Amino acid sequence: MTRKTNELPEHIAAALSDAATPSAKLADLIAQTEKAAAETDAAADEAKRSSLDPTLSQRSAEKAKLEADKALWAAERMRTALASLQQRKDEREAEEAEEARRKRYEAAKAKRDAAAKLIRSEYPAAQEALTKLISAIAVARVEVGQVNRDLPDGAAELDAPEGHAFGYPQAPHNRNPSHLEPPQILEMLVPDFKNPTQPVWPPRWNGGAQGRKFEQELDQLAASFVKNGGVA
Repeated sequence: MTRKTNELPEHIAAALSDAATPSAKLADLIAQTEKAAAETDAAADEAKRSSLDPTLSQRSAEKAKLEADKALWAAERMRTALASLQQRKDEREAEEAEEARRKRYEAAKAKRDAAAKLIRSEYPAAQEALTKLISAIAVARVEVGQVNRDLPDGAAELDAPEGHAFGYPQAPHNRNPSHLEPPQILEMLVPDFKNPTQPVWPPRWNGGAQGRKFEQELDQLAASFVKNGGVA
């Protein structure tokens, strides 16, 4: 055995005695132990053959037998250590995986709590602002529709308020029934912070699923948003 091999049992004992030994270190020790086990097995076989050499004197044969027993013990001890290291490595891998899951859980919980705090602090004002905005759009859209159906002589049709604001034509003569209009604010579903069962917009919402997204779709939408670096 080399000096490094002679030191290996001490390293193994230390690693197995320390419950916090990383699985990577255990894996490295396993590789070293597998090599050492092969060497000690070969040494034990050779020592056994030597002890059985009929040309040896009785005294020399007995001495060789002691050496063979010692080599066999070393080989068995190395194989036992190998099994213990593998078992401990499997345990540590499971523990490390659980530690990683726990860290991800706590990180996600902290972000969830931060987002919830932001919703509680910011959304009531955002809801009020959206409600006022949507109300103004709805009223203006109705009146624009009314005047477009009874225009003054020579007057051009008026674009709806959202088209006028965003800069795309939205007068009746520009509408194509076979194409959807660009996304509009009036299409929004605005949750009511004080009543999660009923949105503040659209009015008289009956809980229908039309235009809404299922939970899995919302998960996919959020994942795509994050994957794109937080850009919608």
